[in-house]
Amino acid sequence: MKKLRFISLLLLSACGAGNDSDLTTTKATFFQEYGRDFLRPTLIESKASIGALHTAVETLCADTTNGDKLTAARAAWRATRSSSKHLELLMFGPAKRTDIKAKENLDEWPVRPDNIDLSKTTIANIDYKLHVTGLPTIGYLLFQETQGTEQCTYMTALALHAKTIAEKLHDAWLIRKDETSPTLAYEIENPGSGNTTYFYQQQVLQNIVGSGLNYAANEISMMKLANAVKVPKQASESEFSGDSTNDLKALLHGMSLIFFGKEGSSGGLHTVIAALNTVTATSIKSNFQAVDSCVTALQGPIEVEATTDAGKARVQNCLNLATTLTQTIETGLLGILGLQESGVESDND
Repeated sequence: MKKLRFISLLLLSACGAGNDSDLTTTKATFFQEYGRDFLRPTLIESKASIGALHTAVETLCADTTNGDKLTAARAAWRATRSSSKHLELLMFGPAKRTDIKAKENLDEWPVRPDNIDLSKTTIANIDYKLHVTGLPTIGYLLFQETQGTEQCTYMTALALHAKTIAEKLHDAWLIRKDETSPTLAYEIENPGSGNTTYFYQQQVLQNIVGSGLNYAANEISMMKLANAVKVPKQASESEFSGDSTNDLKALLHGMSLIFFGKEGSSGGLHTVIAALNTVTATSIKSNFQAVDSCVTALQGPIEVEATTDAGKARVQNCLNLATTLTQTIETGLLGILGLQESGVESDND
């Protein structure tokens, strides 16, 4: 039933867009800026930073007694966090391919140390169905006091695997299948007649908003902030390195690039929303800014903040604001854009 409803909305919106050239142009401008300022830089940076992490882990594991190499490897891991958090907004299309599975292979969290079996890992055979994979697991191992032979074997295998996945995701979007085909990035930037993937502008919005922004907003309100104040307390993201708040800031920065555009742009998705409904546009902007300001004001990692009454109150306030933002997206934004709510996964089952 949901599928039929979405197809109806898609066709109605497509027809409506055809009768409103100004709105069609506004959307087209947003798609171009989305590709230029968010999609392409994210894919390029993630490929480069994860590749650099693999090199740093190999260098460390050649001499685990060298403190400078450990410091460099930890810095390389932290350097992947911004682009990897932006990738959370790209969990559609190629990210869902069986040979990529970006969520499972790059960003699986919370880390469950008891599930890590170092003895069954080989460099040549990493499989997310059999192993605890992803950048969070590499971070957990890097920020332990010691890195022995088994840890190094596991880290090197995971880093190589993550590098391979990042390269595949990059190429799926930015490399042509053949000389006559456009890249997928070009297709999402230019939906319309002749486009084999995105024939309607509505399909692009469904991916960017329904599967991207809405998914990320739910992750923030259901896990990233909620885990620290749950009873019993649940694991936080990057808690072993103390980067949970920085990770959340990075995700919010990615959302801001999509919602409001890069400085000097026409204003991102917000211009499309404002053209349709100024009340919703105002609510989205004020709600997002409230969450962003609240997270910026946190005085340390989320899980550390939640250990004191005052800190827990700050985290709870941010959670309340994030929940309001999520509700505004689901009850207001998706409706005026004619989109359906995409499924949101939970790792805390």
